[in-house]
Amino acid sequence: MYEQICYDTVKWDNSKEENNHSIIPYVPYPQFFRSEQQRYQIPYPDYSSEDERPLMKIASPKAHQNNHLSSSTTTNIQSNQKQELHRELAYRQKIGQLLPKKPELVSVFIRRQEQQKRKEKESERQRHKTKLEEALAKQRQKIDSVKLVLLFSPPSAPSSSDPCELCDQISEKFIQSYKKTARSNFGGGNSDWEEKKLKDYTKSETRLIEIMENSCTSTESKCTIFLEKYEEDIENWYNNNLTPLDEFFRWFCIDTAKVCCSDGTFGKNCRSCQYGDNHLICSGYGTCDGSGTRSGTGRCICDDLHSGTNCSNCKPGYTKTIDNDKNIICNDIDECKSTWFLSPCLLYECENDKGTYRCTGKPFYQKLSHLVTLLVLVTTALILMWKQLHTLVIVTCLITITLVVLFSKHIL
Repeated sequence: MYEQICYDTVKWDNSKEENNHSIIPYVPYPQFFRSEQQRYQIPYPDYSSEDERPLMKIASPKAHQNNHLSSSTTTNIQSNQKQELHRELAYRQKIGQLLPKKPELVSVFIRRQEQQKRKEKESERQRHKTKLEEALAKQRQKIDSVKLVLLFSPPSAPSSSDPCELCDQISEKFIQSYKKTARSNFGGGNSDWEEKKLKDYTKSETRLIEIMENSCTSTESKCTIFLEKYEEDIENWYNNNLTPLDEFFRWFCIDTAKVCCSDGTFGKNCRSCQYGDNHLICSGYGTCDGSGTRSGTGRCICDDLHSGTNCSNCKPGYTKTIDNDKNIICNDIDECKSTWFLSPCLLYECENDKGTYRCTGKPFYQKLSHLVTLLVLVTTALILMWKQLHTLVIVTCLITITLVVLFSKHIL
């Protein structure tokens, strides 16, 4: 069949050849047969020389005159046969069962196969791109619906959510989903086939879409908006392996989104927090305001015992001591025993507490209430007995001062 296709040998009726009893030479196609040959397309390049053109048998002039009337019918049949043969040739060439004999035709065939492979890869890439665009369209549709809800909903209190905290949650879910989808679609069976397909899946856009969808839930509108804002950056990181997976938080939240800072820094420019003499943040006895975020003041918020700009001192009511490891120890002071003469509570009982003291019990004048009442009555009688006005004024002032001192509840 290959010789018949490549050289288009036309078979004539053997009975007519026997009747003519003549030797028929092979010559190139006449012009009127050549026009019939041009009615169909050859699936490979045309012949490059006159010798490579198809040949046919030319009968004697007498036989040619007898067959001239039926030439049109014969050429139509031959044309249909040639079209069927060329279709067969094209199909076999496509599936790789048949190759032309000429080297230049083989190179053309190989080049066409390579073009076909490139087209298939391009179509596959286009399908993945279309799928990604559909997923992004769904995300945008969700965002639009959330915006409409927020637009027509009643005003509420401003949200106090920290963008750094939101980015941290997204990073954590992204890493979990990245590890989960490493072999989610494969397991068991043919390991060679699985390994080959897994290489294509690990860097496919299908996996990236699945990871990003798992990074936010449908109810987290802020998460979806935040993730869409840096979608192209994440895709670039995914395709080019910009950083290891363990450093995704630093790359995404600190370097790219710039909503977080590293530990021990704060503010828009990620300035350093206060360090103590032991080279610890806030001497190890407090926290830095805004540490790890792009907000805050950087001021040390000390614990209950320490104070100072870097928490290196003790609060009032404690004494400071430093051990061999340069740790600051704050010891409580007993205020009830710290005075030599009078108790800090004066008329009350003193009880020591952590960093302070308390005054408890009843003052002595409440215990001697009858004596105080008698004293007031006697003093009043003496005042009434004296007739001098200035003496009355002086005694009245003394009694008033005495009563104020004795009955005051705020004496310390």
